[in-house]
Order: sequence, then C-alpha cells, then structure tokens
Amino acid sequence: MRKSIIAAVGVTAAFAVVGGSVAYAAKSKTVSLSIDGQVQKVHTFGSTVSDALKAEKVQVGDHDVVAPALDSKLQDGQEIAVQYGRQLTVNADGVKKAFWTTADTVTEALADLGLRYDTGAYFSTSRSAPIGREGLELTVKTPRTVQIVRAGKPSTAKLMASTVGEALTAAKIAWDEDDKIVPAPATVLKTGVNKISFVKVDTKRATKTEKVAHGTDETESAEMFEGEKKVTAKGTDGSKSVTYLYTYLDGKLSATKVVTSKVLTEAVDEKVTVGTKEKPEAPEPPTSGNAGAWDRIAACESGGRWNLNTGNGFYGGLQFSSGTWAAYGGRTYAPNAHQASKAQQIAIAEKVRAARGGYGDWPHCGKKA
Repeated sequence: MRKSIIAAVGVTAAFAVVGGSVAYAAKSKTVSLSIDGQVQKVHTFGSTVSDALKAEKVQVGDHDVVAPALDSKLQDGQEIAVQYGRQLTVNADGVKKAFWTTADTVTEALADLGLRYDTGAYFSTSRSAPIGREGLELTVKTPRTVQIVRAGKPSTAKLMASTVGEALTAAKIAWDEDDKIVPAPATVLKTGVNKISFVKVDTKRATKTEKVAHGTDETESAEMFEGEKKVTAKGTDGSKSVTYLYTYLDGKLSATKVVTSKVLTEAVDEKVTVGTKEKPEAPEPPTSGNAGAWDRIAACESGGRWNLNTGNGFYGGLQFSSGTWAAYGGRTYAPNAHQASKAQQIAIAEKVRAARGGYGDWPHCGKKA
C-alpha cells in the first residue's frame, strides 16, 4: 500500500508539472499529505513540496522518503507522501547489523531488506510487530546443527542457540568455567555441523588425619656384638591433618593434589643401641656320620643347594623355618640356615632329629634318608 501511494504521487506530480502555470502556483492550494500512511487535506501557498512540508512543520531527514521530490512544483490537488526512516538493528545468531527502512512492521522491513529466515527461527518480537520512529532492536536465532562429544560418545541435534555455551544449555548440559569445552563457550556457531567437545570437571576437597611414622635414632656400642640391637626408648608415631583436592573428569578421578598439610602431634624417634664388637666365629661342628642321609634329603628339598633362599619362609639345603633354626641353636652359626655352612646345617638337623625322634620334620623327603 505504501509503495502504491508513492508511485501514484509520482505520476500525479508529473502531470501537475506539465499542465500547470506559474501564476496558478502562487495561489492557495489544497494538497493531500500522507505521513506514514496517515492522510490529511492541507492548504498551502507554497510553490514546492518542500514549502508545503515546512508549512505543516514536517521535518524530513536523510533516511526519510518523500514523493514527489522536495524541489518538485506544487499544484492544487497535489498528493505528497512521506515515509519516515526507521533504524532496525538485527542481531542474527550473534552477528549484529543496523539497517534503515521506511517499512513500519517487522515483516515488511525484512522483505524490503531481503532478510529471509527459516520458519523455525526464533524472533525476540512478533514478525507483525510495528516499528516505531524510535526504531527497533530485533534478535533472531536460527536452529544450528550441533554434535556434542561427551565421554567419547557423539550426539547430534538441531538446537536453538547462537554460541557454544547456549548450545550446551539447550542440550540440557549443566556447565561452568571449570569444564573443558572446545571450542570456547563464547564461540559463535556457524552453518553446517558444529562439533563441540565437552568434559565435565568437578573438584572435591577432603581433609584426613594421617599417621606420621617415627624414625630410629641409633647409638653404637662397643660392648655389644655386631648384629645385636637393644631398644632403649620406644618410639611413637605422630599425626598430621592433610587436605586433598580431588579432580574428576566425567565422574572419574583424574588427579589428587595436597592442598595443605599440618602436623598435629610430633613423632618421637625410637632410640636403639647397636653393637659394634666383633663377634667370634662359632666353631665348625664335627662331621656327621649321617651326612649321606642328609645329602639325599637336601637333594629332595632344595636340589642340593645349601645356600638356597626361596623367599617362601624356608632356608638352606634342608629348608629350615626361621623358628626351627633359632629354637635349636642355629643362630649360633648364622641368622638363617642358608647363611650357614653345610656342616652347620646338618648339625642343627641332627638336633631336630634327636628331639623329634626321626625325620618327621621332613615328611616327604625324610623317606629318602
């Protein structure tokens, strides 16, 4: 309707210029004045369109449209159309642009400006909303295809969002600044498929009371033999309060960091006296007349390896336990059987056999004696 009025006015002006005369232009004229579609009859003595508008105190600017032109000759019965310019600021998917238009509704303005949006697009105001002289700010959001990869699993959807952060919110994913989001939340989404990597980062603090192990303070004594130790003052463990920061990625513990550590009770070292006096060597026992039997038993128990330490709690060629070795005087020779000579091991074995009445301590291999 607006365009038809302006076009008609242009035709009327053309005929008026051809058929008019200078004398007639000086007389009072009645003209139709249409301002933004509101038509009124006015009387004027002006000779141009500009004169008529000034007489009615109608001001026009660079963005307004006047038909016929301001310097056109004015004739009786003339039609003048004025359409005021309006600034329409469009923020489309995060990209803001300002336009000038003489349209007075959003739909007309978008059509005149050639701005076309999908029917599923979101508008901050109705498409039929009027645009006042003060202009209008319009926000438009169009659906974006987004692929969100979370815990290694991709999920694709069309979301009404303009940035990465808005897409996560639209997908009902709670996020904050601690989370690992690539690209950044403020990144504007583009047409096509937008890939987003999301890792939920959670932190938790926990304070624990932990033991502080006591140490040992050794003092040497020449009055005690080498290898001998004596506790002169018992040590006690201390305690400390430790605050940890736990970091979880997608619910799985990823890192542990000590934030603070405070000693609650000091540990007290144990005081031990250690002998340095050289220990006389134990006399080698006499050769047993039953050595052949013990060789056969040793061949069965340890493959004949008299220095064997298997690490299973049994030692030497005849596989003594530490308790048996100590109980029958073995430590006279060495702390454990594998550290003693063959003759010394056989001497202790003879004591065991005599005390137990046979080779019962070697239930399987003793049968080979």
